[in-house]
Amino acid sequence: MSLITDVKFEVWWRRNKTLLLSPMGRKAVSESISLGAIDTTWYQRNGYESIARALGGGMSSAGVVVNSDKALGVAAWYAGVKVISEDMGTMPFVLYERARDRKSVEPVYGDRRYSLLKNMANPDTSAGEFVETVTSHALMLGNGYAYIERFNDPDKPAWLWPLMPNEVRIEQGQDRRNVYLTKFTGTEKETPRKNIFHLKGLSFQGSVGDDLMLRARSVLGLSIAAQDYASMWFKNDATPGTVIGFPAGIRMDADAVRRFKTAWKEWFQGVANSHEPAVLADGGEVKNLYPDNDKTQLIEQRRFQILEVCRLLRISPHKLADLDRATFSNIEQLAIEYLTTTIGPWRRRWKEAFFRCLLTRDEQLQDRLYAEHNVESFLRGDFKAQAEAFAKLLEKGVYSINEVRRWLNLNPVADGDSHYVQLNRTAVADAATEAAKNQGLLAA
Repeated sequence: MSLITDVKFEVWWRRNKTLLLSPMGRKAVSESISLGAIDTTWYQRNGYESIARALGGGMSSAGVVVNSDKALGVAAWYAGVKVISEDMGTMPFVLYERARDRKSVEPVYGDRRYSLLKNMANPDTSAGEFVETVTSHALMLGNGYAYIERFNDPDKPAWLWPLMPNEVRIEQGQDRRNVYLTKFTGTEKETPRKNIFHLKGLSFQGSVGDDLMLRARSVLGLSIAAQDYASMWFKNDATPGTVIGFPAGIRMDADAVRRFKTAWKEWFQGVANSHEPAVLADGGEVKNLYPDNDKTQLIEQRRFQILEVCRLLRISPHKLADLDRATFSNIEQLAIEYLTTTIGPWRRRWKEAFFRCLLTRDEQLQDRLYAEHNVESFLRGDFKAQAEAFAKLLEKGVYSINEVRRWLNLNPVADGDSHYVQLNRTAVADAATEAAKNQGLLAA
Protein backbone atom coordinates (compact mmCIF):
# COMPACT_ATOMS: atom_id res chain seq x y z
CA MET A 1 0.00 0.00 0.00
CA SER A 2 1.37 3.45 -0.84
CA LEU A 3 1.92 6.24 1.67
CA ILE A 4 -1.02 8.29 0.42
CA THR A 5 -3.34 5.33 0.98
CA ASP A 6 -2.22 4.99 4.61
CA VAL A 7 -2.68 8.72 5.24
CA LYS A 8 -6.13 8.72 3.65
CA PHE A 9 -7.15 5.73 5.73
CA GLU A 10 -5.92 7.28 8.99
CA VAL A 11 -7.90 10.47 8.35
CA TRP A 12 -10.97 8.54 7.28
CA TRP A 13 -10.77 6.14 10.25
CA ARG A 14 -10.46 8.95 12.82
CA ARG A 15 -13.60 10.56 11.42
CA ASN A 16 -15.68 7.39 11.19
CA LYS A 17 -14.45 4.93 13.84
CA THR A 18 -17.08 5.96 16.41
CA LEU A 19 -19.82 5.25 13.90
CA LEU A 20 -18.36 1.99 12.66
CA LEU A 21 -17.64 0.60 16.14
CA SER A 22 -21.22 1.08 17.37
CA PRO A 23 -23.90 -1.55 16.57
CA MET A 24 -26.30 1.07 15.21
CA GLY A 25 -23.53 2.60 13.15
CA ARG A 26 -22.54 -0.73 11.59
CA LYS A 27 -26.20 -1.40 10.77
CA ALA A 28 -26.55 2.02 9.12
CA VAL A 29 -23.39 1.54 7.06
CA SER A 30 -24.51 -1.95 6.01
CA GLU A 31 -27.89 -0.60 4.87
CA SER A 32 -26.22 2.27 3.00
CA ILE A 33 -23.93 -0.16 1.18
CA SER A 34 -26.83 -2.45 0.23
CA LEU A 35 -28.80 0.54 -1.11
CA GLY A 36 -25.80 1.77 -3.08
CA ALA A 37 -25.43 4.98 -1.09
CA ILE A 38 -21.81 4.07 -0.32
CA ASP A 39 -19.81 2.79 -3.29
CA THR A 40 -17.18 0.56 -1.69
CA THR A 41 -15.91 -0.50 -5.11
CA TRP A 42 -14.67 3.05 -5.76
CA TYR A 43 -12.25 2.75 -2.85
CA GLN A 44 -11.11 -0.67 -4.08
CA ARG A 45 -10.61 0.50 -7.69
CA ASN A 46 -8.62 3.55 -6.64
CA GLY A 47 -6.19 1.87 -4.27
CA TYR A 48 -7.89 2.47 -0.90
CA GLU A 49 -8.03 -1.21 0.01
CA SER A 50 -8.09 -0.56 3.77
CA ILE A 51 -11.12 1.73 3.55
CA ALA A 52 -12.89 -0.72 1.23
CA ARG A 53 -12.31 -3.60 3.65
CA ALA A 54 -13.48 -1.51 6.62
CA LEU A 55 -16.71 -0.80 4.74
CA GLY A 56 -17.14 -4.44 3.79
CA GLY A 57 -16.10 -3.87 0.20
CA GLY A 58 -14.96 -6.73 -2.00
CA MET A 59 -17.29 -9.16 -0.25
CA SER A 60 -18.69 -11.81 -2.59
CA SER A 61 -22.03 -13.56 -2.34
CA ALA A 62 -20.15 -16.64 -1.07
CA GLY A 63 -19.17 -14.68 2.04
CA VAL A 64 -15.46 -14.25 1.27
CA VAL A 65 -13.54 -11.11 0.38
CA VAL A 66 -12.26 -11.06 -3.21
CA ASN A 67 -9.27 -8.94 -4.13
CA SER A 68 -6.34 -9.44 -6.49
CA ASP A 69 -4.23 -11.40 -4.01
CA LYS A 70 -7.08 -13.70 -2.98
CA ALA A 71 -8.12 -14.29 -6.59
CA LEU A 72 -4.59 -15.21 -7.62
CA GLY A 73 -4.72 -17.92 -4.96
CA VAL A 74 -7.24 -19.72 -7.19
CA ALA A 75 -5.10 -21.99 -9.39
CA ALA A 76 -7.31 -21.69 -12.49
CA TRP A 77 -7.43 -17.89 -12.32
CA TYR A 78 -3.69 -17.59 -11.71
CA ALA A 79 -2.93 -20.01 -14.55
CA GLY A 80 -5.24 -18.21 -16.99
CA VAL A 81 -3.75 -14.79 -16.24
CA LYS A 82 -0.25 -16.28 -16.38
CA VAL A 83 -0.82 -18.03 -19.72
CA ILE A 84 -2.18 -14.98 -21.54
CA SER A 85 0.33 -12.54 -20.02
CA GLU A 86 3.33 -14.77 -20.66
CA ASP A 87 2.25 -15.53 -24.22
CA MET A 88 1.94 -11.81 -24.93
CA GLY A 89 5.40 -11.27 -23.46
CA THR A 90 6.82 -14.15 -25.52
CA MET A 91 5.92 -12.62 -28.86
CA PRO A 92 8.37 -10.00 -30.22
CA PHE A 93 6.80 -6.53 -30.16
CA VAL A 94 8.34 -4.83 -33.19
CA LEU A 95 8.18 -1.26 -34.47
CA TYR A 96 7.58 -1.05 -38.24
CA GLU A 97 7.47 1.76 -40.78
CA ARG A 98 5.48 1.75 -44.02
CA ALA A 99 7.15 3.15 -47.12
CA ARG A 100 5.71 6.34 -48.56
CA ASP A 101 4.15 4.36 -51.40
CA ARG A 102 2.64 1.94 -48.81
CA LYS A 103 4.00 -1.02 -50.75
CA SER A 104 6.67 -2.19 -48.33
CA VAL A 105 7.24 -2.39 -44.57
CA GLU A 106 10.53 -2.45 -42.69
CA PRO A 107 11.50 -2.63 -39.00
CA VAL A 108 12.73 0.72 -37.64
CA TYR A 109 15.95 -0.40 -35.97
CA GLY A 110 17.30 3.10 -35.30
CA ASP A 111 14.30 4.37 -33.37
CA ARG A 112 14.56 4.42 -29.57
CA ARG A 113 11.06 2.96 -29.30
CA TYR A 114 12.14 -0.13 -31.24
CA SER A 115 14.59 -1.04 -28.47
CA LEU A 116 12.05 -0.24 -25.72
CA LEU A 117 9.48 -2.62 -27.19
CA LYS A 118 11.82 -5.32 -28.45
CA ASN A 119 14.64 -5.45 -25.90
CA MET A 120 14.49 -3.44 -22.68
CA ALA A 121 11.69 -1.23 -21.36
CA ASN A 122 13.85 0.23 -18.56
CA PRO A 123 17.13 -0.68 -16.81
CA ASP A 124 15.27 -3.08 -14.48
CA THR A 125 12.67 -4.57 -16.82
CA SER A 126 13.05 -6.35 -20.14
CA ALA A 127 10.54 -5.74 -22.91
CA GLY A 128 8.90 -9.13 -22.45
CA GLU A 129 8.58 -8.62 -18.68
CA PHE A 130 7.08 -5.19 -19.29
CA VAL A 131 4.43 -6.60 -21.62
CA GLU A 132 3.66 -9.43 -19.17
CA THR A 133 3.20 -7.02 -16.26
CA VAL A 134 1.00 -4.45 -17.99
CA THR A 135 -1.08 -7.17 -19.68
CA SER A 136 -1.74 -8.92 -16.36
CA HIS A 137 -2.96 -5.65 -14.81
CA ALA A 138 -5.23 -4.83 -17.74
CA LEU A 139 -6.49 -8.40 -17.87
CA MET A 140 -7.56 -8.51 -14.22
CA LEU A 141 -8.44 -4.91 -13.43
CA GLY A 142 -9.28 -3.51 -16.86
CA ASN A 143 -6.38 -1.05 -17.01
CA GLY A 144 -2.61 -1.40 -17.19
CA TYR A 145 -0.35 1.65 -16.82
CA ALA A 146 3.26 2.65 -17.33
CA TYR A 147 5.07 5.91 -16.76
CA ILE A 148 6.78 7.24 -19.89
CA GLU A 149 10.06 8.82 -18.87
CA ARG A 150 11.41 11.36 -21.37
CA PHE A 151 14.86 12.95 -21.37
CA ASN A 152 16.31 15.23 -24.01
CA ASP A 153 13.69 14.82 -26.73
CA PRO A 154 10.20 15.38 -25.26
CA ASP A 155 8.65 13.58 -28.24
CA LYS A 156 10.66 10.38 -27.82
CA PRO A 157 10.35 8.15 -24.72
CA ALA A 158 13.53 7.15 -22.90
CA TRP A 159 12.14 4.47 -20.55
CA LEU A 160 8.85 2.78 -19.75
CA TRP A 161 8.17 2.07 -16.06
CA PRO A 162 5.21 -0.18 -15.15
CA LEU A 163 2.85 1.32 -12.57
CA MET A 164 0.75 -0.59 -10.08
CA PRO A 165 -2.97 -0.08 -10.81
CA ASN A 166 -3.57 1.43 -7.35
CA GLU A 167 -0.97 4.10 -8.14
CA VAL A 168 -3.13 5.63 -10.87
CA ARG A 169 -6.55 7.25 -10.65
CA ILE A 170 -8.51 8.57 -13.62
CA GLU A 171 -10.90 11.49 -13.60
CA GLN A 172 -12.84 12.98 -16.50
CA GLY A 173 -11.83 16.51 -17.45
CA GLN A 174 -14.24 19.14 -18.71
CA ASP A 175 -13.25 18.26 -22.27
CA ARG A 176 -14.12 14.60 -21.50
CA ARG A 177 -10.45 13.62 -21.73
CA ASN A 178 -8.83 11.43 -19.12
CA VAL A 179 -6.94 13.19 -16.34
CA TYR A 180 -4.34 10.86 -14.82
CA LEU A 181 -3.61 11.30 -11.10
CA THR A 182 -0.62 9.27 -9.97
CA LYS A 183 0.79 8.64 -6.51
CA PHE A 184 3.86 6.51 -7.24
CA THR A 185 6.06 9.34 -5.91
CA GLY A 186 4.32 9.30 -2.51
CA THR A 187 1.88 12.16 -3.07
CA GLU A 188 -0.96 12.20 -5.56
CA LYS A 189 -0.52 14.63 -8.41
CA GLU A 190 -1.70 15.11 -11.97
CA THR A 191 0.60 13.57 -14.58
CA PRO A 192 0.58 14.82 -18.19
CA ARG A 193 -1.13 12.48 -20.64
CA LYS A 194 2.05 12.24 -22.73
CA ASN A 195 3.78 10.59 -19.75
CA ILE A 196 1.22 7.81 -19.27
CA PHE A 197 1.04 4.58 -21.26
CA HIS A 198 -2.48 3.20 -20.86
CA LEU A 199 -3.49 -0.32 -21.95
CA LYS A 200 -7.23 -0.93 -21.66
CA GLY A 201 -9.12 -4.17 -21.39
CA LEU A 202 -12.73 -4.51 -22.47
CA SER A 203 -14.32 -1.08 -22.15
CA PHE A 204 -17.96 -0.04 -22.01
CA GLN A 205 -17.23 3.68 -22.29
CA GLY A 206 -14.02 3.82 -24.32
CA SER A 207 -11.92 5.91 -21.95
CA VAL A 208 -11.21 3.27 -19.27
CA GLY A 209 -11.27 -0.52 -19.18
CA ASP A 210 -13.84 -2.51 -17.25
CA ASP A 211 -12.72 -4.06 -13.95
CA LEU A 212 -12.96 -7.82 -14.53
CA MET A 213 -12.19 -8.57 -10.88
CA LEU A 214 -15.27 -6.57 -9.91
CA ARG A 215 -17.49 -8.29 -12.48
CA ALA A 216 -16.21 -11.73 -11.53
CA ARG A 217 -16.36 -11.23 -7.77
CA SER A 218 -19.14 -13.76 -7.19
CA VAL A 219 -17.57 -16.36 -9.49
CA LEU A 220 -14.13 -16.02 -7.95
CA GLY A 221 -15.62 -15.85 -4.46
CA LEU A 222 -17.25 -19.23 -5.01
CA SER A 223 -13.91 -20.66 -6.17
CA ILE A 224 -12.13 -19.25 -3.13
CA ALA A 225 -14.85 -20.56 -0.80
CA ALA A 226 -14.72 -24.06 -2.32
CA GLN A 227 -10.94 -24.10 -2.07
CA ASP A 228 -10.98 -22.87 1.53
CA TYR A 229 -13.65 -25.42 2.42
CA ALA A 230 -11.56 -28.28 1.03
CA SER A 231 -8.46 -27.03 2.86
CA MET A 232 -10.28 -26.68 6.17
CA TRP A 233 -11.85 -30.12 5.76
CA PHE A 234 -8.40 -31.73 5.56
CA LYS A 235 -7.14 -29.58 8.42
CA ASN A 236 -10.04 -30.11 10.82
CA ASP A 237 -11.37 -33.53 9.84
CA ALA A 238 -11.65 -35.79 12.90
CA THR A 239 -13.81 -38.48 11.37
CA PRO A 240 -12.64 -41.98 12.48
CA GLY A 241 -12.36 -44.49 9.69
CA THR A 242 -13.73 -47.41 11.76
CA VAL A 243 -16.13 -47.51 14.71
CA ILE A 244 -16.44 -50.70 16.80
CA GLY A 245 -19.51 -50.85 18.99
CA PHE A 246 -20.57 -53.23 21.73
CA PRO A 247 -23.98 -53.83 23.31
CA ALA A 248 -24.95 -51.74 26.30
CA GLY A 249 -24.31 -54.59 28.72
CA ILE A 250 -20.63 -54.85 27.84
CA ARG A 251 -18.61 -52.40 29.94
CA MET A 252 -15.04 -51.47 29.02
CA ASP A 253 -12.91 -49.08 31.02
CA ALA A 254 -10.33 -46.76 29.45
CA ASP A 255 -7.49 -49.29 29.79
CA ALA A 256 -9.57 -52.01 28.13
CA VAL A 257 -10.46 -49.71 25.26
CA ARG A 258 -6.82 -48.76 24.83
CA ARG A 259 -5.67 -52.39 24.80
CA PHE A 260 -8.40 -53.29 22.31
CA LYS A 261 -7.42 -50.47 19.94
CA THR A 262 -3.74 -51.43 20.16
CA ALA A 263 -4.51 -55.07 19.39
CA TRP A 264 -6.80 -54.10 16.52
CA LYS A 265 -4.04 -52.02 14.89
CA GLU A 266 -1.52 -54.82 15.35
CA TRP A 267 -3.89 -57.25 13.69
CA PHE A 268 -5.03 -55.21 10.73
CA GLN A 269 -2.82 -52.14 10.19
CA GLY A 270 -0.45 -52.19 7.20
CA VAL A 271 -0.37 -53.89 3.81
CA ALA A 272 0.90 -57.19 5.20
CA ASN A 273 -2.21 -57.50 7.39
CA SER A 274 -4.77 -56.32 4.85
CA HIS A 275 -7.90 -58.49 4.45
CA GLU A 276 -7.10 -60.52 7.56
CA PRO A 277 -10.34 -62.00 9.00
CA ALA A 278 -11.64 -60.20 12.08
CA VAL A 279 -13.31 -61.93 15.01
CA LEU A 280 -15.35 -59.87 17.49
CA ALA A 281 -16.70 -61.34 20.71
CA ASP A 282 -19.48 -60.16 22.99
CA GLY A 283 -21.68 -58.90 20.14
CA GLY A 284 -19.24 -56.29 18.82
CA GLU A 285 -20.09 -54.63 15.46
CA VAL A 286 -17.82 -52.76 13.03
CA LYS A 287 -18.98 -49.71 11.05
CA ASN A 288 -16.90 -47.77 8.55
CA LEU A 289 -17.38 -44.01 8.39
CA TYR A 290 -16.55 -42.27 5.12
CA PRO A 291 -16.98 -38.52 4.67
CA ASP A 292 -19.63 -37.89 2.01
CA ASN A 293 -18.45 -34.97 -0.11
CA ASP A 294 -20.80 -36.01 -2.89
CA LYS A 295 -23.64 -34.33 -1.02
CA THR A 296 -21.83 -30.99 -1.21
CA GLN A 297 -20.73 -31.69 -4.82
CA LEU A 298 -17.33 -30.28 -3.89
CA ILE A 299 -15.37 -32.02 -6.65
CA GLU A 300 -17.93 -31.16 -9.32
CA GLN A 301 -18.07 -27.57 -8.11
CA ARG A 302 -14.30 -27.11 -8.32
CA ARG A 303 -14.24 -28.58 -11.83
CA PHE A 304 -17.05 -26.27 -12.90
CA GLN A 305 -15.16 -23.26 -11.56
CA ILE A 306 -12.36 -23.98 -14.04
CA LEU A 307 -14.87 -23.56 -16.86
CA GLU A 308 -16.16 -20.36 -15.26
CA VAL A 309 -12.63 -18.93 -15.25
CA CYS A 310 -12.23 -19.96 -18.90
CA ARG A 311 -15.40 -18.05 -19.77
CA LEU A 312 -14.17 -14.97 -17.96
CA LEU A 313 -10.76 -14.97 -19.65
CA ARG A 314 -12.04 -16.20 -23.04
CA ILE A 315 -9.64 -19.10 -22.97
CA SER A 316 -9.95 -22.77 -23.90
CA PRO A 317 -9.91 -25.23 -20.96
CA HIS A 318 -6.99 -27.16 -22.44
CA LYS A 319 -4.75 -24.14 -21.72
CA LEU A 320 -5.51 -24.68 -18.02
CA ALA A 321 -4.62 -28.40 -18.14
CA ASP A 322 -8.27 -29.48 -18.44
CA LEU A 323 -8.06 -31.94 -21.34
CA ASP A 324 -11.51 -33.52 -21.02
CA ARG A 325 -12.60 -31.96 -24.32
CA ALA A 326 -9.23 -31.99 -26.08
CA THR A 327 -8.25 -34.78 -28.48
CA PHE A 328 -5.41 -35.46 -30.89
CA SER A 329 -7.71 -34.46 -33.74
CA ASN A 330 -8.78 -31.07 -32.41
CA ILE A 331 -5.81 -29.86 -30.35
CA GLU A 332 -4.30 -28.03 -33.35
CA GLN A 333 -7.59 -26.30 -34.06
CA LEU A 334 -7.86 -25.31 -30.40
CA ALA A 335 -4.39 -23.76 -30.59
CA ILE A 336 -5.39 -21.73 -33.67
CA GLU A 337 -8.60 -20.64 -31.96
CA TYR A 338 -6.58 -19.50 -28.95
CA LEU A 339 -4.38 -17.30 -31.15
CA THR A 340 -7.34 -15.70 -32.91
CA THR A 341 -9.95 -15.34 -30.15
CA THR A 342 -7.83 -14.99 -26.98
CA ILE A 343 -4.50 -13.49 -28.07
CA GLY A 344 -5.90 -11.59 -31.08
CA PRO A 345 -7.82 -8.94 -29.10
CA TRP A 346 -4.83 -8.29 -26.84
CA ARG A 347 -2.52 -7.90 -29.84
CA ARG A 348 -4.93 -5.29 -31.19
CA ARG A 349 -5.11 -3.48 -27.82
CA TRP A 350 -1.32 -3.27 -27.58
CA LYS A 351 -1.06 -2.01 -31.16
CA GLU A 352 -3.64 0.69 -30.51
CA ALA A 353 -2.13 1.65 -27.13
CA PHE A 354 1.26 2.15 -28.80
CA PHE A 355 -0.32 4.29 -31.53
CA ARG A 356 -2.21 6.39 -28.95
CA CYS A 357 0.49 6.80 -26.30
CA LEU A 358 3.92 6.51 -27.97
CA LEU A 359 3.49 8.34 -31.28
CA THR A 360 3.42 12.09 -31.71
CA ARG A 361 0.37 13.67 -33.30
CA ASP A 362 2.29 14.26 -36.54
CA GLU A 363 3.32 10.58 -36.65
CA GLN A 364 -0.27 9.55 -36.04
CA LEU A 365 -1.50 11.67 -38.95
CA GLN A 366 1.22 10.30 -41.26
CA ASP A 367 0.17 6.74 -40.28
CA ARG A 368 3.45 5.17 -41.27
CA LEU A 369 4.75 3.92 -37.90
CA TYR A 370 3.07 1.08 -36.06
CA ALA A 371 4.03 -1.65 -33.58
CA GLU A 372 2.78 -5.20 -33.68
CA HIS A 373 3.32 -8.52 -31.92
CA ASN A 374 4.66 -11.22 -34.23
CA VAL A 375 2.93 -14.58 -33.85
CA GLU A 376 5.47 -16.56 -35.88
CA SER A 377 6.90 -18.13 -32.72
CA PHE A 378 3.51 -19.79 -32.10
CA LEU A 379 3.18 -21.03 -35.68
CA ARG A 380 6.26 -23.21 -35.73
CA GLY A 381 5.29 -26.85 -36.30
CA ASP A 382 7.35 -29.99 -36.46
CA PHE A 383 10.31 -29.85 -38.86
CA LYS A 384 8.59 -31.84 -41.62
CA ALA A 385 5.48 -29.65 -41.64
CA GLN A 386 7.60 -26.53 -41.44
CA ALA A 387 9.79 -27.62 -44.37
CA GLU A 388 6.71 -28.40 -46.50
CA ALA A 389 5.23 -24.99 -45.72
CA PHE A 390 8.46 -23.21 -46.64
CA ALA A 391 8.69 -25.17 -49.90
CA LYS A 392 5.19 -24.11 -50.95
CA LEU A 393 5.83 -20.47 -50.08
CA LEU A 394 9.14 -20.51 -51.95
CA GLU A 395 7.46 -21.98 -55.04
CA LYS A 396 4.88 -19.20 -55.05
CA GLY A 397 7.42 -16.42 -54.59
CA VAL A 398 6.15 -15.37 -51.17
CA TYR A 399 9.53 -15.95 -49.50
CA SER A 400 13.06 -15.69 -50.77
CA ILE A 401 15.74 -18.17 -49.75
CA ASN A 402 17.37 -15.65 -47.42
CA GLU A 403 14.04 -14.86 -45.77
CA VAL A 404 13.59 -18.52 -44.97
CA ARG A 405 17.17 -18.77 -43.70
CA ARG A 406 16.58 -15.73 -41.50
CA TRP A 407 13.55 -17.50 -40.02
CA LEU A 408 15.79 -20.47 -39.21
CA ASN A 409 18.49 -18.18 -37.72
CA LEU A 410 20.91 -18.98 -40.57
CA ASN A 411 23.20 -16.55 -42.36
CA PRO A 412 22.18 -15.28 -45.83
CA VAL A 413 23.69 -16.70 -49.00
CA ALA A 414 24.76 -14.94 -52.17
CA ASP A 415 21.93 -14.22 -54.63
CA GLY A 416 19.43 -15.49 -52.05
CA ASP A 417 17.19 -12.41 -52.03
CA SER A 418 15.44 -13.11 -55.34
CA HIS A 419 11.88 -14.41 -55.43
CA TYR A 420 10.97 -17.23 -57.82
CA VAL A 421 7.80 -18.87 -59.07
CA GLN A 422 7.21 -22.23 -60.70
CA LEU A 423 8.05 -22.27 -64.40
CA ASN A 424 4.63 -23.56 -65.48
CA ARG A 425 2.77 -20.80 -63.65
CA THR A 426 2.05 -17.53 -65.49
CA ALA A 427 -0.39 -14.65 -65.35
CA VAL A 428 -3.75 -15.10 -67.12
CA ALA A 429 -3.16 -12.03 -69.30
CA ASP A 430 0.25 -13.34 -70.42
CA ALA A 431 -1.24 -16.75 -71.19
CA ALA A 432 -3.97 -15.15 -73.32
CA THR A 433 -1.43 -13.04 -75.23
CA GLU A 434 0.76 -16.07 -75.89
CA ALA A 435 -2.25 -18.06 -77.14
CA ALA A 436 -3.21 -15.25 -79.53
CA LYS A 437 0.32 -15.15 -80.91
CA ASN A 438 0.26 -18.90 -81.52
CA GLN A 439 -2.99 -18.54 -83.46
CA GLY A 440 -1.58 -15.72 -85.62
CA LEU A 441 -4.00 -13.15 -84.25
CA LEU A 442 -1.16 -10.98 -82.94
CA ALA A 443 2.21 -10.15 -84.38
CA ALA A 444 4.98 -12.12 -82.81
